[in-house]
Order: sequence, then structure tokens, then C-alpha cells
Amino acid sequence: MNFNWSKTKEVNLLFSGTLKTEGLLKALDVDACWKNYLTAFDDYSCLKGQETTNQHLLEFNKRETVEYTPNNSIVIEFANTDFSLDGIYQFAEKYGRLGLGYSFDLATTHVELANAWLWELANVKNVLGLILYKQTSEVDKFSKLLKINLQTGLWEYENNRYKTAEVNFPVYIFPTGSFEIGNNKELIRFKEDLNSNNLPQVIDDILSVLFFNFYRDRVKPVISSNNKFSSEIQPISLIGFIWHELFKIIENNI
Repeated sequence: MNFNWSKTKEVNLLFSGTLKTEGLLKALDVDACWKNYLTAFDDYSCLKGQETTNQHLLEFNKRETVEYTPNNSIVIEFANTDFSLDGIYQFAEKYGRLGLGYSFDLATTHVELANAWLWELANVKNVLGLILYKQTSEVDKFSKLLKINLQTGLWEYENNRYKTAEVNFPVYIFPTGSFEIGNNKELIRFKEDLNSNNLPQVIDDILSVLFFNFYRDRVKPVISSNNKFSSEIQPISLIGFIWHELFKIIENNI
């Protein structure tokens, strides 16, 4: 798979609350963009209490761009990015925009919401943490993130560690039974407390939910120049490439 992306030489971190209404802000409906993004990528309303009107923005100047081919290790570099505005700004300067579907494509700039970047980062960090929990089978540590109701068999997962100085980005999953991922997949219903036998299954279920939400709409089938189809899939954006490489890590390690 050959995936190419472009980055701009000029990236600015802005705050919508200080932008002049007759300038850039006039072209942006930040509130609507954020709500649309959450509708697509926050099924469990983890971020419903966040301020939506005034947000930090990443502005990418279109005037000077450089084409490049991302390395497979970019997913690890993204996951190791400091969970802060400065951290995502440094990543943006190095690799360009993520290509989020809910953003602004203006005449001279692309604009993406910093909070959307942080939500993607929180979930990528969370996935790598889940892989580690499954590999080490640390029941005691993982049990602190999981609430189980043995009467109903249902469970709640909450990882509340991803925070900036201003905003909390909790990863919360509360499945109620089954959901469709290609075919209907029945999630685990607990009949006993968390143990080394059922821990891998509940982690697989959490990963299935996360990839169903963040991955499926960010890749497309490959069709060659001579109209031949392939079983290979192609990311449609840098964030799609990151989630694709993350999926490969899971495929090869657990």
C-alpha cells in the first residue's frame, strides 16, 4: 500500500474566542462542526459537557505544501504525543493536518478543531493501553477501569486519564447488548467477576467498538488504474492511516 499525504510549511494554533468575527471566524461555524464530529465519533457522549462555542483551532496554510509518504511508525509517534495543545501543535507542524472529515476547507487554509485532535489522540493512546493490558493480563489494574453488574451481565468501561489543563477527554463505553460490525456481534455478558479468562474477551469487545467507530469510514477499497479490484484497503486521510497502522498492530500482536 502506497499512501501519500501533504503537509504545510505554516501551521497556526488559534483560539476562536479571540478571532475577529469579520475575519476567519466568519467562515467557520465551530459549534456546528464540533457537534457533527461528536455525532460521528462520540457514540457514548463522553464529551457532551464540553464548551462548544469557543475552541482552539489548528490552521494549515495551503500556500506552501510538501508531499510525503508517512512511515508506519507514525502511529507510535502520534500515541507518544504529549496530551496537550502544544503536543498536537508540534505533531501538526511535522506531519500536517489529520484530514478529519469534520473540518473547514477554505480557499487558502484548512482548519481543524484541536479538541477533535485530542479526542483522536485519547482513543489511540487508549487502544495501545488495552493491547498492553491484554498482553500482561493485569486483572487487578484493569478492574479499576471496568464496572460489572453480575445481575444483568452488563459492564461499563471508563478510562479517565486523558486531560489537558482545561478539558477532560474520558473514554467511556457502555454497551447494552449487541451491535453490528459486518455481522451482528454479541458482546460479552459477565457471569462472574473479571478474571484472567474473561479479560481478553472484554478487551477484544472494547477494541471492536472503538475500531467500529473510528476506523471503518476512513478507508476505502483499492482500485488500480486499469480498474482491477483488490482486497487491499487504502486510508483516505492521515488519521485513517494512523488507525490503519494501529489495526495492524493488533492484528500482529494479540
